[in-house]
Amino acid sequence: MITAALALPLILAVVLVLSGIAKLRAPQTVAAGFRDLRVPAALDRAWLRALLPWGELVLAAALLAAPGALAPVAAIAAALLFLAYWVLIRRALSFEEPVSCGCFGEASAEPVSGWTLARNTVLALVALGWVACSFVTSAPGLIAALRGADALWLLGGALGALTLWLSMPRGAAAPRRRRPRGGRGDPRRAAPRGRPG
Repeated sequence: MITAALALPLILAVVLVLSGIAKLRAPQTVAAGFRDLRVPAALDRAWLRALLPWGELVLAAALLAAPGALAPVAAIAAALLFLAYWVLIRRALSFEEPVSCGCFGEASAEPVSGWTLARNTVLALVALGWVACSFVTSAPGLIAALRGADALWLLGGALGALTLWLSMPRGAAAPRRRRPRGGRGDPRRAAPRGRPG
C-alpha cells in the first residue's frame, strides 16, 4: 500500500523533472509549443514561457518534499497543470494540420497523436489520485514509513520507467531537401543553345 501510494507523486515528479530539464536545454521548443498548441493569448507571455520549466522542477520537488497540510497544495497544483496539458493536447488533435507539443523539448518533435493524449490521460489520473491521497498522507511521511522491500519495488519501477522512456523514439526535424546541381530550376543551368542555321 505504501509503495503504491508513493508511486503516484514519484511518477509525477519524474515526468516533471524530465520535462523541465528538456525545456531548459531547448527553450525555443517552449515558444514553439505555445504557438503550435494555440495557447490562449492571456497565457502566452514571454515571462510565463521562461518560468514554465523552472515551475515544473519546483513542483516536482514540492510533490516529494511538501509535508502535512502542504501536500494537498502541491498535489492540486500538479493536477491543474496536467489537466491543462490534457486540454491542450485534446484540442490540438482537432486542428487541421498536425502540430508538436514540445512537452519534452526536442524529444517531442513528432506531431501529437492519440498516444500523446493517452499518456496525458494517465498522468492526469495519477495526479488526481495523488490529490485524494494527499489529504491523508504525504510523500515525506510515506518515505519515512518505507521498508526494505518497498524501497526495492520503487527502485525497480523507477528503473523500468527510465528504461522505457530512454527506449522511446525521439523526434527529429525533417532534413532540408537540397536541390541537385544542374537540376530543374537551378539558375546555374545553362539554357540549351540552338543549332546554327
